[in-house]
Amino acid sequence: MITFSISVTKRIDLDAILLSDYQRARIAMAGVESMKDRIINKLLDVYDDPVKSLNEAYKKAKIRQGAKPEPDLVYTGGLMRDMDIKFMNSEKIIVGPVSQKNAIKAAVNQARRHQLGFSPSDIENLEAEKERQLAENIRRMRRAA
Repeated sequence: MITFSISVTKRIDLDAILLSDYQRARIAMAGVESMKDRIINKLLDVYDDPVKSLNEAYKKAKIRQGAKPEPDLVYTGGLMRDMDIKFMNSEKIIVGPVSQKNAIKAAVNQARRHQLGFSPSDIENLEAEKERQLAENIRRMRRAA
């Protein structure tokens, strides 16, 4: 069996001591949702720059299928639906396509257009969610005191 792995590494301190696993997962999923929004709605790459357009043949194929003729990674929608937390422990969280089939699709797409991974704006959204989770912990501690 052939395995493909995409690794776009961004280090974001998630304060594992101060955050529960549930909160860290919510932060990671905020990043995934931000990435999906950037790719599907804003058509930006991992550097927050506009994505290069599709070739004419692929545009026509997408239109025939009823999809938008844009490089939004949602020809069938399977790849974006499959983006999730793949692994999580106290030191790291790995997000990406869960199935092998979509990991292969992601690798091919990543070679053409660098869309997958956390962009600077995605990291800002991650940091904002982290601040919300930490603020919620402080509110809970104050109520308990």
